[in-house]
Amino acid sequence: MNGIMIAILSVTVIGIICAVMLAVASKIMEVKEDERFPAVRDCLPGANCGACGYAGCDGYARAL
Repeated sequence: MNGIMIAILSVTVIGIICAVMLAVASKIMEVKEDERFPAVRDCLPGANCGACGYAGCDGYARAL
């Protein structure tokens, strides 16, 4: 019974450590989205026709 408790505690501690590391990494490596993108995207028709040379309106808005 002691071995099972040690295994459970070990896995729990490893899980908590990994969760904290992922939370810290997500804050450090956060990619900020350009605040102009939604405004430009809203001005486009949303047809995703490819006439501009991009696959869709999202790609064109990001390029602008």
